[in-house]
Amino acid sequence: LKAFQEAGTDNAVKFANNLGMDLPSDIPESYSIGGFDDGVSSLKMAGAFSAFGNNGYYNEPHAVTSVEFNDGTKLDLTPDSKAAM
Repeated sequence: LKAFQEAGTDNAVKFANNLGMDLPSDIPESYSIGGFDDGVSSLKMAGAFSAFGNNGYYNEPHAVTSVEFNDGTKLDLTPDSKAAM
């Protein structure tokens, strides 16, 4: 809560949206402690927190990174990383 207050709502929203949260611009302070009421799923939260362990890079949560077909061709489905912090 203190970090949210120090950073300000605009910076907090920008930071959260860089982590894949898709928040509106007018969020209340309760969001800083998990008081979401507009569909922020546990999957989005996991993706956001994963950036802390990925040196500040956000990766959209995914289960499949590649598919190999019978003919030997491969399809890379790994999402692009983006610097979030």
